[in-house]
Formats: sequence, C-alpha cells, structure tokens
Amino acid sequence: AEEPAHGISADEIRALAVAGRDVYAGGTFRTAGTNWLDRIARWDGTQWHPLGDGIAGFGSLEVRALAARGTNLYVGGFFDQAGGTNAGRIARWDGARWHPLGSGVSGRVLALAVANNGDVYAGGAFEFAGGVPATNIARWNGTNWSQVGRGLKGRLASQVNALKVRGNQLYAAGYFDSDHVFGMTNVAVWNGSFWSSLGSGANNGVNDGVFALETIGTNLYVGGAFTRAGTNHASRIARWDGTRWSTLGSGVNDIVYALA
Repeated sequence: AEEPAHGISADEIRALAVAGRDVYAGGTFRTAGTNWLDRIARWDGTQWHPLGDGIAGFGSLEVRALAARGTNLYVGGFFDQAGGTNAGRIARWDGARWHPLGSGVSGRVLALAVANNGDVYAGGAFEFAGGVPATNIARWNGTNWSQVGRGLKGRLASQVNALKVRGNQLYAAGYFDSDHVFGMTNVAVWNGSFWSSLGSGANNGVNDGVFALETIGTNLYVGGAFTRAGTNHASRIARWDGTRWSTLGSGVNDIVYALA
C-alpha cells in the first residue's frame, strides 16, 4: 500500500511525545513530509520539520524513547551522534540544537521519564551510564549519571521497557526478576531510596515481559505479554491499586505495547 501523501516514510515510528502544540515522532524513518531527516521529526499542526541533522552513527539506528519537559526534548535509542555531536544513545534537543548527556549509556535506551525535580531517568539494556555501573536503568541530574539503587536485572537477558513517574515514585517495567538482592518480577517501584516489588509482579515465563505503563489517580495499569498478575490470571493487561492486582475483564488476546 502507498504511504499517505506527505506522511512519514515507510519505516517505523517507535515513540511519540507532545510538547505544547507540537508532536514529536521518533523511529527508524528517514523522511517526513517532503523533508529528508534522520529518525526524528516535529509536526507543528501543518507540516513536518527536522530536528537539526537528526541522529546518526553505525548499525541499526533508531529512536525508541522520547520525553518532553518545558522546551527540552530528551531522545533515547540506538545512535552515536545527535546533530553531529557525539551522544551515546541519549541526547537533549533544546528547540534549536542538540546536547549530549555526558558520555551517555553503554547500550540501547528503550524508555525515558522526567521526574518532577527535572532528573531524567533512562531505562533499557545497558550496563554503564557515564562510565558508572548501572544495570538497565540510570539517572541524569543535569550534570552526572548515577545508578538507581542496584539497578534491575534478570537471570538471563534483562531490560527495562517502560518508565512512569507518579508524584515522587518511579515505576519501571520490562524483563527482570530482581534488583540484585530482592525479587521483583517485571515491574517495580523506586521511592527515591530503594526498589520495591508490586506484589508478586506480572509474569508467566521467560517471554512474559511488561511493555507499557500508565497511571490514573492511584492506579497503575500495565500491559505486555504476561498472563498472570499477582495470583490472578490476567491476559496481557492488569491494574495495581497500590495493594493488590486486578484484571480488566478478560483482557486481550495478544501483546500490549502501549497504554494511554
């Protein structure tokens, strides 16, 4: 099928963010509208615009995560440069130019969240951030990178797929089973000092990860490939009310990748 006139090229959109009246899209595409650009673009309600020279590097380049705060857009994925500046898988666009976040992280960034105090959290599949050991999740305070507790790891492959801030809490989800000491299956909460599990988490086996998080009031909604949340059968979507897990009807019949 032909792509819509003046739309994004026939590649994938992996992330969206809204800032004011603008919509930002990131992914693997190379053009948007009539503009040539590299994997990230801004829609102003009428037309597409590039963000400087976009992202560049070697390998399978992509933008996987976007988070906007004020005039800043944080961009994560798999790339070595942003606007010609060295940027290890994460960068900041200030509306006019690109800035690195220190030396970035050592692997792919899959999720971003900005806390109320302006700290930026990056989740993904990496071992270091700014040269500091950080298992799959790290915090940028505007100057330096630091680990978040002991990080989140799994017995085999592990990664953080989604992050969500609510008040002073940070929720993380993905493929993991502990913070190196205590067990927490695929979803956890950081209170600024330590990680805690959400009951017995969301799981069903090796390929049961959580891909999406959303909050409404005191409720946390999770979506993914799991079929159990806590002790409940939950077909790929469930709700945590702060104390217990519950189902959303009979759920859905395949993987949930996004929630809003």
